[in-house]
Amino acid sequence: MFLHEMYETSLLSLALIKTKKRTDLFRIIDLICYQHSTLACALPQFYNSNMVPPVVVSPVIKTARWSFLLIGIFYGKQRYDYLKPRAEEERRVEEAEKKIREEQEKIAKALVEASEDTILK
Repeated sequence: MFLHEMYETSLLSLALIKTKKRTDLFRIIDLICYQHSTLACALPQFYNSNMVPPVVVSPVIKTARWSFLLIGIFYGKQRYDYLKPRAEEERRVEEAEKKIREEQEKIAKALVEASEDTILK
């Protein structure tokens, strides 16, 4: 019974999303949460119909935000292009050092095995 009611209310919510205003959806969700208080619905209090309209942002502030965003993207691209060759060079040097280190470890291991006491002595 409970699952059937939840299914019906979710279909009702989906229908409201497609057809009606957002505030109507929140009113329905509040009604559902009130009816099924055992669900522990924790909707924030600001989802009621008494919401204040958003503040109009100054065009100067909007322009500044977009400008800084574009400048940041441009700077990031420049910095990436600057650091990429250095990182590739570091990787290449590290790979060469790793090969040398592995060869030295092989030689050291062979020397240790050769100098060990064996039964044949």
